[in-house]
Amino acid sequence: MTLAELVSRANAGQVRALEVLSLQGGRYMLRAQLADGCQTVQDRRGKRYCLRSISEVRALLGQCPVLQALPCALVQYVAHDEACAARSGPVEPLRLPLRVAAAPGS
Repeated sequence: MTLAELVSRANAGQVRALEVLSLQGGRYMLRAQLADGCQTVQDRRGKRYCLRSISEVRALLGQCPVLQALPCALVQYVAHDEACAARSGPVEPLRLPLRVAAAPGS
């Protein structure tokens, strides 16, 4: 899904929330939660956005008020927990609420 498609689907009420997935190497990937699952947001060439900071995420999403109004979470999987099997059962990722709109005065 491109950013334009994301905005269009958000305007139509089809996007439940946004996820900013934290990847190794200080990179972030944007996903949209839809009724039928998650979709990665891609650029015009069909490649996923690989953002370098939360500030870049905010700059990208901050262009569209409809996206700023959606719930957003920073999602980080903890590889150490998976590797060490410290917990029994499935290991859930760390999910932190993320404010998309830039803070006033920044």
